[in-house]
This record gives sequence, structure tokens and C-alpha cells, in this order.
Amino acid sequence: MKTEQSTYSYTRVNAGTATRKRGHNRVKSIVRTAKDIFLNDGYDNLKLQNIAATEGISLGNLTYYFKTKEHLFRTMIDELLIQIGREIDKVLELYPDDPLLKFTKYIDVLIRDCKRYETRAFFYQIWSLSLHDEFVNDCRNDIYSSFTTITKDLCRDLNPGLDERILNQRVFIFCSMIEGLHVMIGNYRRLPGYMRGFEKEFHNQALSLITK
Repeated sequence: MKTEQSTYSYTRVNAGTATRKRGHNRVKSIVRTAKDIFLNDGYDNLKLQNIAATEGISLGNLTYYFKTKEHLFRTMIDELLIQIGREIDKVLELYPDDPLLKFTKYIDVLIRDCKRYETRAFFYQIWSLSLHDEFVNDCRNDIYSSFTTITKDLCRDLNPGLDERILNQRVFIFCSMIEGLHVMIGNYRRLPGYMRGFEKEFHNQALSLITK
């Protein structure tokens, strides 16, 4: 099974057991269907039978690609996170020798992702489910472990003299700032007036946190 790994991707992409183009297309369609069901109907309704029915395939055909609901759910998360991983790679590769500009562009990517309604809706459910579902909580922990590692590497490049304990604390605060955007933007499809133009001040505060 081929694994696609992006330099700054949050986690692995598991593409099921498909090996041919037709199989890959089917996997993509299954993952899209699963995502729609998850976002619109919740995790409890993310059942293989429901996905197979929506796809118009048999349950046996579906389980050829994804043996379990957990396998499919993990792949769905990985597909979402590899998307932002690619965006991060693109901007960081443009500024390999400029830690300040690299970190600034990293913030831009994260803010754009926070503004995506689909991303926010996805994480709202992840947060809620992780309170009482051990598997989902493990997925959540994997996401934030990778997010923290990426951020820490960039912050260390930006301020190499920071004590490791202080660096860890500041990375924790920065990641909390980013996740707070998901919460504060909420279900708005369009930002209300008091939120508009926050990006510049967010940059200022984030850079001050890491560089001081």
C-alpha cells in the first residue's frame, strides 16, 4: 500500500487497498461520501451500510477498500489534513532561508484553513466525539501532536536561542491561538464586522510571542 507523505503534512494518508486508477477513484468517492455523512449526520450515522447505499455499491464492495468504519474515518481525517499539509509545503518551499517569512506564511495558511466552514465543522465534531470515544480521541491526539511538532520546528528556526521549556510553552500558546479561531469564527459564513481585518494583528501577536 502506497503512503503519500508531505514534508509538513499532519499525518499519513491511507488510500485503502485500491491499486488501479478505477479503484483510486472509487476510494476518493467513498471518502467524499463519508465526509458528507459525517458533517451532515454525525459520527453515529457514519456506518458502512449507509455509505455503501449512498455510493450505490454493495457492502462487500465497500469493505474491499475499507475493512472497518475506523479505517475509513482515519483515511477521511488524513485526506483533510494532507490538503493543508500541501498548502504549507508550497509556501514554505518558497522561503527556505527566511525563517521569519516562512513562519509568517505558515500563519497565513492556518488562518485560511480556520476560515473554511468545512474545516471548522469537522473539528467541532472531532472535539465533541473525543470526549467519549477513545478511537476518535486517539485521532485527535495524533492531529495535535503533528501540528505541535511542525510549529515547534518553525519556531525553533525563528528563535533558536529559546530555552526548550519556554519554546514548548510558547508553541502551546500559539497552537491554542489558532484553535481559538475555529471557535470564535463559529458558524459564520461571512465574518462579522468586528472580526474583519484581524489577520494583521494576529500576525503581530503571534510573532511577538515567538520572537521576544
